[in-house]
Amino acid sequence: MLDLREPHEIILQRRHQMLVHSYLYYKKDAPVISDDKWQQWANELTDLQTRYPEAAKLDFYDEVFADWASVLISVFVLA
Repeated sequence: MLDLREPHEIILQRRHQMLVHSYLYYKKDAPVISDDKWQQWANELTDLQTRYPEAAKLDFYDEVFADWASVLISVFVLA
């Protein structure tokens, strides 16, 4: 499926999704998506932020996601 949204829109959505679903997984032990779906979103976020660094400057957890890797979110959520 072709996504016609701007990169910053997708990055913002993925950041929201990573935060919400990581919280549900790590803090509430109540995941609502599969690990594969989470990883798909994480990979997409990594790719988009690498390809469009200017679009990743959203003033929404920019520091947390600056060096995004899938394992970072668990450190952030568990903190």
